[in-house]
Amino acid sequence: MDVSTRNHTRDTAIHAWVAGILLCLSMTTALSVDAPQPSLKTDPPPTKMLDVEQHLQKAFELLGAGDIETALRETTLAYELAPDRLDVMIQHGILLVQLQRYGQAIPLLRETLARLLQPNDLDRSDKDGLIAITRSTLANSLLNDQAQWPEAQRLCREVLDYIRALQGPLPEGLRQLRLITSVALSTILDQRTDRAEIVRLYREALDDLKLEAQADPAHFRPTLADTEFRLAGLVDSDRDAAKHYRAALTQYRLLPGKPSDRTRFRIAMALNFLGFLTSKEPRHWQEAEDRYRESLKLLRELAADGSPKLRSALAATLNNLANLLKHRPGLHDEAGALYVEAIAIRKQLAATGLPRYRFDYAKTLLNWTVFLDDHNESEHRYRTVLTIFRQLARENPAAYQSNVLIPLGLLAREIRLDPARHAEAESLLEEAVSLGESLIDASRDPLIRSTHARNMVPLAEMIQSRDGDRARQYFREVLRICRPLSGQASSDCDIARADAGLDLARLLSEQPARHAEARALYQESLKPRRAVLDQDKPYHLPRLAATLYGLAKLERDLPRKRAIAETHLREAITLFGKAADWYPENRLLLAQAQRDLAALAGDNGKRDENSEKPLREALAIDRQRPQGDPGRLLAVTLDLGEIAELIERRPERRDEAEAHYREALRLLDQASARDTDTRFRRSWLLYKLGNLLVVDPEHAREAAQLLNQSIDLYRELADEDPGQYTRPLAEALFSLGRAWYFNLRDKTKAVTYLREAARTGASDAEKDPGEWGDRQATALNLLALADEDLDRFERCELLLRARRFARSDKIRKEGARVEKQL
Repeated sequence: MDVSTRNHTRDTAIHAWVAGILLCLSMTTALSVDAPQPSLKTDPPPTKMLDVEQHLQKAFELLGAGDIETALRETTLAYELAPDRLDVMIQHGILLVQLQRYGQAIPLLRETLARLLQPNDLDRSDKDGLIAITRSTLANSLLNDQAQWPEAQRLCREVLDYIRALQGPLPEGLRQLRLITSVALSTILDQRTDRAEIVRLYREALDDLKLEAQADPAHFRPTLADTEFRLAGLVDSDRDAAKHYRAALTQYRLLPGKPSDRTRFRIAMALNFLGFLTSKEPRHWQEAEDRYRESLKLLRELAADGSPKLRSALAATLNNLANLLKHRPGLHDEAGALYVEAIAIRKQLAATGLPRYRFDYAKTLLNWTVFLDDHNESEHRYRTVLTIFRQLARENPAAYQSNVLIPLGLLAREIRLDPARHAEAESLLEEAVSLGESLIDASRDPLIRSTHARNMVPLAEMIQSRDGDRARQYFREVLRICRPLSGQASSDCDIARADAGLDLARLLSEQPARHAEARALYQESLKPRRAVLDQDKPYHLPRLAATLYGLAKLERDLPRKRAIAETHLREAITLFGKAADWYPENRLLLAQAQRDLAALAGDNGKRDENSEKPLREALAIDRQRPQGDPGRLLAVTLDLGEIAELIERRPERRDEAEAHYREALRLLDQASARDTDTRFRRSWLLYKLGNLLVVDPEHAREAAQLLNQSIDLYRELADEDPGQYTRPLAEALFSLGRAWYFNLRDKTKAVTYLREAARTGASDAEKDPGEWGDRQATALNLLALADEDLDRFERCELLLRARRFARSDKIRKEGARVEKQL
């Protein structure tokens, strides 16, 4: 409420309450006409005293008729006749205040109060009542000079303390006195932001006003409506605020006659605020839209006179309605038009140079830019908004510094889309985070905290590859800030929480010991992500898919969670498919998720039934990747190899599997790269194709050549990374040795490769006998059969080692047969 509105409210209240205060005076026995008049000075002669009483009586009658000017002339005559009488001084002072003649009123009321506070013959209760009336009237007269507000505040508190200490129901005059004093004190406190006490004062005033409005609606209903309106803007709870705005609307609409422009403006603003409060929940969006549209209709009519205040209110409602309609299907065009109209008005107002209007223009321009999401224009508009906010912050840091956070972060995220400008984007984000850290220490404002959290996420993402510890620290700080703010701040908090949870979970997933924490973070991220999904689907939908995908990959390692993992993985695949039209990388993630689904189906014992379809879909996606895409060849060959591995188990499809392996190898022949992934993929395909062909006598020698080529590549890789490639090398050596023994009938060559296989696999068999022991036992059993140069002791030693490594019943039985055969 601005100062002029407060003055109007206070003056209206005084007009209504003066009669009650005078009534309170007339009921005070010590000052009644029939009682002796106490005074610190000599009473006037009886005839003069009679004239004084006549003037006071006439003033009272004129006041009742609403003629305050004439009533003041009568009290002036009475005061000239009896300048020392306390009742004359008080009544004359009240009317001077009512007519805003503060220069005359203040010294008179000070003198009156000083005399009342001196020892005198007044009854104690009467004296206290008169002191309270004088203090309240003096406090109201001091409100127009802020230098006098400390004294006015003290006077008001003394009056309210006196009234609160009284026992039993208050008479009408004291209720009215409490009302005017509460309004005066709230005016002072409002400028000092003592919100809690202001709310308490207004609540007390409401109780009195409701009683008075029942008895005298013409005088008290406007003040009751204004008090409800003002209280709505002070309470913390949205529900309480909406209740008071609705009550204010009811009272304004009950006012008799044609509503004044001021009342219509108040109605429009109450509708606007109600629209804002109800727009926070999608289920109330229709009600919010109706409130905004009714407010807009009133404000268009009122703003026709060109008043800056009214045009500013019109622009605010246009902006708020646009903010709502942009989320509603089919209303995007109207939302854009409303933004444009609001910007035109606010740009004209901003030209006046007033900080408030410059801020409003920048804020609506920011909303419009986010709404348009036009990358060709966004950077320029964000810079315009940032420039305005920086200028305002330099002029008034306390009021505007926090507003720099939003455009700074948005500009950085816009620039980050260009890989060549990552350094510039990171610099802006560093500035935003540094500013945010300096602000949140002194502010509990949810918007500031959520905006700071939103800015930390992209900065952490940009630095995590080179400073993982700092990135993890930022992600954890975002979660710490946003968890308590869920549902209290803007959707920025949900977005930041979902992004930070996803990114931190990805980092922790790389550490097996942190998988439980990573799963919890993925789970935590799902709810806020789903809550904001409809706001920006191109942004949120692939991230929701990535969250489900990451969670599924961790759950599939837990036997009891595999069914849930498959559910999450299938949902992720559906979402990646929907997002594929927005960003090409979503198609790559879709293909990878399809491959993982195939693998999961195999783990669940349904590989043949359920694995081929997702692999075929992954292959179709990867074939569509651009020819120049460096990852295309590896992806396609991976898909072909996994499909071939799946279908080769069925005799009727072995030819098809062979075709896939050969196609994959031809594609790799086209690759000029000799990187580790390409060499590994080629060695694996050679190994698989060799194993497939070796059972066919016509292709046995080709199979041996393929296995030899595979072994050569595996040897290179094992030299570079023994821990990663020693095991597949041992498998390839065993396969070639077995081929020479069973298929090509050359025991000498078989022994060569089997010995190397046993030697190469020994370390892994010792370290991991559960997974590798059976393979090592098979190699040792076969070597014992094939190597004719072994003596009995050496052969027994091999068989004993094989028996020690064997884990499955099948391999143990195979070892027993070899022992029997030998």
